[in-house]
Amino acid sequence: MSAPISTSSEKDMNTNEVKKKKRLLCIRHGISVANEWMQQPGNQWGDATFCDDPTLVDAKLSETGRLTSQTVLQRQLNDNPLLHETLQQVELILVSPLTRCLETFQYGVEPLLLNNNNNNNHNDHDDDRSSSSTITTLALPLICERVYTISDTGRSVAVLKQEFPHINFDECCPSEPWWYTGQQQSPSDETTLTTTTNTNPDSYKEWRPFGQGQRYAVPGEPLQVFEERLQRFDEWLAKRPETTILIVAHWGVLRHLAHEQDEWTNAEAKVLDWEYCTETLTRSVAVANKQKKTPRTPIK
Repeated sequence: MSAPISTSSEKDMNTNEVKKKKRLLCIRHGISVANEWMQQPGNQWGDATFCDDPTLVDAKLSETGRLTSQTVLQRQLNDNPLLHETLQQVELILVSPLTRCLETFQYGVEPLLLNNNNNNNHNDHDDDRSSSSTITTLALPLICERVYTISDTGRSVAVLKQEFPHINFDECCPSEPWWYTGQQQSPSDETTLTTTTNTNPDSYKEWRPFGQGQRYAVPGEPLQVFEERLQRFDEWLAKRPETTILIVAHWGVLRHLAHEQDEWTNAEAKVLDWEYCTETLTRSVAVANKQKKTPRTPIK
């Protein structure tokens, strides 16, 4: 995963800005074809008969996911005034470059932003803040899902730009895979966050369920690699000037942002008050809207 994200070393951080506080409107992607596939007997995580399906590469939303994303989100906005208030204040939108998140934004989030903007224009013609056309929308590789199966691997930037022309893909490296491929990542210069170098395939150790007949199409992303990527995202996020940010991402990423306080169902939205301390490199987060926890099955 190689992404041209500008960054500076920790020592260059402004010591006068010790804490970075953000309000995050976080949304998990809608139901994907991989979610439905993994609910079928024999395809569930850990099943001895589990066999990764190559047709699920960069899994899209299922028909149910496309049809329900907007209605599920709209219902949550209607029931939770804090979600609606935060949506009106969004200054930046971050979306995982995996298609299920891009489609969740396209089918579920963007219509709500446009509707909200139309309402604002009806009440106040000078307030155009929440229009999706005026808010920068970045596809950010740092918030893609941890690679468990081939459904968590992506597609080329050129293809994604054609399918989602209104999303900015400048943070995705156009010439290399921006997702985990089993290659080692190492620090780079000030203009590129990471570079990718070849590593010995024998050094990879399988951490997913195996030994009973399970078969995988791609290497799984080790926990340490995933956690280091999320740490880089924390640093990147802390340096952004925006204070209210909408994020469309995945279970593992959102659990990280929420300090693993809650579960996240498909198309679920929550507001997090997020704080990053650059001196101690620690995070704290408060879930602004308390909601009932629901179990996550299967892991995906």
